[in-house]
Amino acid sequence: MKERASALGAGTHAMGHGWWTRLEPLLFTLITALHVVPVHATRWFVTLDGPSHLYSARILKELLAGDPFLAGFFRIHAEPVPYWLAHALMVPLHALLPAWAVDRVMYSLAVVGLAFAFRWFIRTVAPQRSWTALLVMPFLLHYALRLGFLNFSLSLALLFVVLTLVVRGLRSGVVRAVPLGLALLLLYFAHLTTFLVGAGAVVCQVLWYRWVPDGTAHSAWKGAAVRITGALALPGALTLLYFVRSAAVEGPAQYLPFATLVQYLWQGRAWNGLGAEGELWASTWSAVPLLAAGAVALGAWVRAVVRRGFTAVDLWPLLALASLVAYFTLPDVMAGGSSASPRLQLFSMFFVCILVAVAPMPRGVSLLAVGAVVLADLAHTRAHYLSARSLGEEAAAYLSIAADLEQHTVVLPLNYGSNWMHSNFPNYMGVQGPTVVVLDHFTALAPFNPEQWVPERLPYKAIGTFAESSRPCVRMGGYAEACGVAVDAVVTWKLHEDVNDSCAMDVRKQLAEGYTEAASGAQGDVRLFRLAK
Repeated sequence: MKERASALGAGTHAMGHGWWTRLEPLLFTLITALHVVPVHATRWFVTLDGPSHLYSARILKELLAGDPFLAGFFRIHAEPVPYWLAHALMVPLHALLPAWAVDRVMYSLAVVGLAFAFRWFIRTVAPQRSWTALLVMPFLLHYALRLGFLNFSLSLALLFVVLTLVVRGLRSGVVRAVPLGLALLLLYFAHLTTFLVGAGAVVCQVLWYRWVPDGTAHSAWKGAAVRITGALALPGALTLLYFVRSAAVEGPAQYLPFATLVQYLWQGRAWNGLGAEGELWASTWSAVPLLAAGAVALGAWVRAVVRRGFTAVDLWPLLALASLVAYFTLPDVMAGGSSASPRLQLFSMFFVCILVAVAPMPRGVSLLAVGAVVLADLAHTRAHYLSARSLGEEAAAYLSIAADLEQHTVVLPLNYGSNWMHSNFPNYMGVQGPTVVVLDHFTALAPFNPEQWVPERLPYKAIGTFAESSRPCVRMGGYAEACGVAVDAVVTWKLHEDVNDSCAMDVRKQLAEGYTEAASGAQGDVRLFRLAK
């Protein structure tokens, strides 16, 4: 009877395990797909910097094709610097798809790529707890993605591809150097910060597998270490070259108060992208159970280490602790870079998720945490969907005058709106249709951007504060005087009658004297003026 009961119990467990094994991938795929819905909510998935990156890719495509008009304003920066990956992908896509589809493809790739790369990693380091990969869901629509940091967003998936390849190689003693080297090279060209995090984690893995008692045999480890070093050689050399050739940016380091960093942690600042209605609540209620599960997992892991000593998988809890220390100790602003804390928090929370997956904590606690995080994340995703619809409709309203732009037009956009997410709307005018130069194109100012302004055609000093103020003071004729090119068209956004400061009154005067109104959108939010002939 006991044998029968034991067999029955084993069969029940096996059936349950088989049922969950079939359901978990479907559930993961379904929830991931829900995170792509905001990207496709309207024609344009509006992010802060996204329109400028999309316009950069269109300019690169035209420059490569030899367009002489755009070549008078922009040039290709051909050095092998980071932050090229998104542009390298978008240029050929621009030749195949409409611009709005290119936009959707890129952000969908960032969302889906992160989800399944993280799941692949979890299934590698904690195969019996593959369902803990669901903890990645709040990070799929993280703050950097909604701000349009496309290269950084793409780099996150590559990070987990790299880490997984190294784990599998060290376990088996057979590292596939070519795929790993390619992944590391792509990671370098995606984002330098993520590459440095990934390279540091790779080095830690190599050293850890040599030190821990259950590591691979020395001969196998030595061969794996040599191949991993070879895979790191080219992107490592490019990184060193980049630092050597980049001019140092002066500026004192700035730190956020400790209390602010703690608040960011439990409020989920790293995935609270826009502060839209309901988003803070949802991000908080996904962060709190994750942090609580991390604390329980940490205690369980410490007890296990005391009892049995270190094993290969114990590197990940240590990296979780190290990443949290870095989050609380590294500056938020240093040498001209800013807002590092949310990115450090994002990396820390990834490692906390891994800690929950690998620690020998009670199964019920981790299941409860996963359930709470996923439920809160569904509310978070809904908030993103609503904000994406609203912003997409506003972008469509802005672009209602784009059809009236003429070929080879130099456009000066003037923004009077109060929503900071509108600041790069003008770049959408340049991503499809007639070839035009949008004078408010800030990414072409970055020294690492693959296309940059021709110095003689820089508009900012010549015209005024149009790129930095919602109450711009400008002199439209200044561009022709300084750069020899007239402003052919002016597009105003939300220049309503109640905007009556001295600069706005002067803009109206300049428009009345030198331009004629050619098109207007609904409620006069957007208006196009052409230079009078």
